Amino acid sequence: PGCFDYGGYLINCSISKDTIAQVYSWIDVIICTIILIAFIWLVVFENYEEKQLNQSTFYPSMYTIMVSNLPVNATEDSLNRHFSNLLDNKYPIASCSIGYDNEQDILESISRGDLIRKKKRLIHEHKYNCTFLRFQSNYNPLYYDNEIKILRTDFFNIIKKIDQEINNKQVVLEGLSKTHQLPIIAFITFNDEIASKLILQKYKSLSILSYYFGKHDFRLPNGN
Repeated sequence: PGCFDYGGYLINCSISKDTIAQVYSWIDVIICTIILIAFIWLVVFENYEEKQLNQSTFYPSMYTIMVSNLPVNATEDSLNRHFSNLLDNKYPIASCSIGYDNEQDILESISRGDLIRKKKRLIHEHKYNCTFLRFQSNYNPLYYDNEIKILRTDFFNIIKKIDQEINNKQVVLEGLSKTHQLPIIAFITFNDEIASKLILQKYKSLSILSYYFGKHDFRLPNGN
C-alpha cells in the first residue's frame, strides 16, 4: 500500500533486512518486558493476598513447640514448670502432651488381635464343616455324628489353647501399662503466639558451648 504514484511523486517502498530485524527485535523485547512485568505483579499480588488471608487464619503450630530428647522421667508438670520459668511466668501454658515409646505395647496388642481374629475364623470354619457333613447326600448319622464329635473335640482343644494365649497377652499388656514408658517427644502449647516465638528465639540464640557448659536454665529437668 502506498507504493503507487498518485501525484507524480516517486515513493520508495523498499526496506532493508536490518530494519526489519530491528523492528521484530524491539517487538520481542516489548512483549518479553510486558510478560516479565505481569509475572512480577502476579507474584507480589499473590504474596500480598496470602498475607491478608493468613491474618485471620490460626494454626496450632503457631502456638506449639516440639521438644525432643526428653529425660527418662520427664512429666507434663516438670515441662510446664521449666518453660514457664524461662518466660518468667508471664505467658500461661495451655497444654503439654508427651509421646511415649510404647512400641512393645503396640506389638503385643497386634499379636493379641491376630489371635482373636484367628479364633473367630476357626469358629466359622468349624460351623461350616459340621453343617457340610450334615447335608451330605449319603448322610449316615452313625458315621457323620462321630466325625462331627471328633471335629468338635479337636476344635475345643485348639480354642482352649488360643484362649490361653490371649489371656497371656492380656497379662503382658496389663504389666506393660503399669511400667514407666520412655518419653520421646513433647508438644507444649501456649495461650499466646508470642510465647512460642520467644522460647524458640531463646534456644536458637544459644551456642553449643553455652548450652552444655553455661547456665543450666535452658536445659530440661534431670540434665537433658
